[in-house]
Amino acid sequence: MAELMAMGNDVVHIAVKNDVKESRSTLVWALRNLGAKKVCILHVYEPKFASPTARKLEELDAIMYETLHDYFDICQQEGVNEDDIYISCIEMNDVKQGILELIHYSKIKMLVMGAASDHHYSEYALEICYILKSLSSLLLT
Repeated sequence: MAELMAMGNDVVHIAVKNDVKESRSTLVWALRNLGAKKVCILHVYEPKFASPTARKLEELDAIMYETLHDYFDICQQEGVNEDDIYISCIEMNDVKQGILELIHYSKIKMLVMGAASDHHYSEYALEICYILKSLSSLLLT
């Protein structure tokens, strides 16, 4: 994480969902249009169970590993060196709050989020944009 924060503006952070099919176009768009040399894939994992059993945790870990590995592969296919691909993942019940925490802890300067067909996600994106603008204005004054 410290290495990622030290790179500052050189890293493009891209928020992705559990479903690779839903976020693939966002990831590919960012890689092709922003000329990203270093990429950090951000993912907020929403637990489905209040207290999953150990077996279910192992199954969920395997699914998440496979999903994040698929995103890693997409980055490599688009020409990003494997040493320049980072993954930042947090487990949280609220995706919006999880993204905000990742932004705060990673000192994110550039974040790409896909537009969602579900209006609730669009509302989250607008709220996050408002919070980021508020934070930026506080830091600049």
